Formats: sequence, C-alpha cells, structure tokens
Amino acid sequence: MKGHRFLKYPLRLVTLFVALAGLPIVGPAQGSAPANSHPERHGGGWECDRGYKADGPLCTEIPVPANGYLDSYGSDWDCERGYRRVAETCAQVKIPGNGYLNSSGDGWQCDRGFREKGDSCPPVAVPEGAYLKSFGKTWECNRGYRKVRERCDVVAVPQNGFLKYDGASWECGRGYVKRGNECVGLAVPDNAHIRYSGDAWECDRGYRQRGNACSVE
Repeated sequence: MKGHRFLKYPLRLVTLFVALAGLPIVGPAQGSAPANSHPERHGGGWECDRGYKADGPLCTEIPVPANGYLDSYGSDWDCERGYRRVAETCAQVKIPGNGYLNSSGDGWQCDRGFREKGDSCPPVAVPEGAYLKSFGKTWECNRGYRKVRERCDVVAVPQNGFLKYDGASWECGRGYVKRGNECVGLAVPDNAHIRYSGDAWECDRGYRQRGNACSVE
C-alpha cells in the first residue's frame, strides 16, 4: 500500500503536464497592423505603404499638393520642375526677363551677359576695352588695358618696353631699367657685360668693380 501511494502522486503530475501541453501558449499582447500597411521586410513589425506615413498606431495618407508628386521613397513629396516648395504648397518659379530655369528646376539664373539683382536680370555693363568673362556675369579688361574702378585704361608702354604676361603692366627690355614711366638704357662700362637678368651689369672675368668702372684685379 505504501508503494502504491508513492506512485499515485507522480502519476497525477504526469496527467497534469499532459493536460497543460494541450493548451495554447499565450505570449505578450501585440497590436494588429493598421490599414494601408504591410509587414516589414526585416523584422516582425509593420510599415506604412507607399503614399502613407506612420501617425501613432495608424498609417495616414500623405497630402500631396497641386504640382507636387511623391518622392522616390514614397514617404514624402517634392515639387515638379518649375515649382518650389513653400510651406505645404508648390509655388511656381517666377523667371524674370533674360533669365532661365536652373538645373535643379526650383530656381532661376540670368542669361550670359546679365547678372542677378533682386528679382531681375539687368545687363552687365561692359566698358570699352573689356570683354565678358567665361560665365558672362562679370567683365575683364583686354590685354593692353588695366582696370581702374569701372573702366579699362590703356597701358602706356614706353619705348624699349613691353607688356608683361598679365597684359595689364609693362617692363623694360634687356639692357634698360625703369625710371618713372620710361625705360633708360644701362650705362655699361668697359670690360663689363649685362647680367642675365637684363637690368644690371657686372664686370668681366678678371676685373673687379670699382664704382661705375671695371679694373684689373
């Protein structure tokens, strides 16, 4: 009898375990996916469909204004070319005379030879002796002229002088030195020669400079 009583309790436990095994397992409560949503590609949640955005537990439609469209992700909107975003609307880009729509399509630029000034494109005033630079928004003096305020003055090159590389200044030729607005010839003494720089002299080999002359060492 004692042995039979001892086996009775394990038998009851086995019966209880079998009964429990048949019951459904209830996990933590999970909210159901809202309308206009779909399961996440990675993970066990949900995300809103294209054209909708999450608003708490819901997916609300994205309000796209006139002249606008859903962006490539479908989670926001952009304005069509020729319009720009102003608050929650798409305002038309007002292009002034002598202007054109920029590459991004949400602004404008002036034509070549014109410059931006407020909401207009006035012409670039090119003075005599000048030309429009590559982008056409500013000007530069021609070679042989130099800029003085808003004009181009001729560079007065003296005799025995020449225009420098920049085209807006001058220097003296070899054997001459600058004296004011003139090029004065070098006074080269006997037994001397003009230096490589062209604007000074030095004594020949075997002679030493003494003042403005070259004497035997």
